[in-house]
Amino acid sequence: MLTGIEKFAGDQARSRAFSPKFLALNLAVVSAKLGTNFYTAMNEREVWGRLVESAIGAHLHNYKSSKVALHYWRERVEEVDFVLSHGAKLTAIEVKSGRNRGVRARLKKFTHLYETSKPLIVGTDDVPIEGFLLAAPDDWL
Repeated sequence: MLTGIEKFAGDQARSRAFSPKFLALNLAVVSAKLGTNFYTAMNEREVWGRLVESAIGAHLHNYKSSKVALHYWRERVEEVDFVLSHGAKLTAIEVKSGRNRGVRARLKKFTHLYETSKPLIVGTDDVPIEGFLLAAPDDWL
């Protein structure tokens, strides 16, 4: 129902030195904790954003592939929701269900630090949520 994903730090040893990001794998548990229903949540931007990010994270985590690793990235105040990696291939994923303020800057910082990476915004810009959930995560690498 709940898992932790490791921070992406460029190498395995450094990644394990940081606290994991907790990810709810069951949105029913998240919804029950929030004490709201689907229609109310859709109209509350912050609540809806958390649910959408959790759904995307659960989709990425539940995909069973030995090829793809799932991480998050944080550097001081900058954060990327999810990072998919396979060898030198990296995809930085930001999930947005509302405003996109600062998203491109965070992705640009990540792609500048990790030049083999590509940015992806799931939600309002690059890829619709439904399309992302219908694809296998390694399709985005």
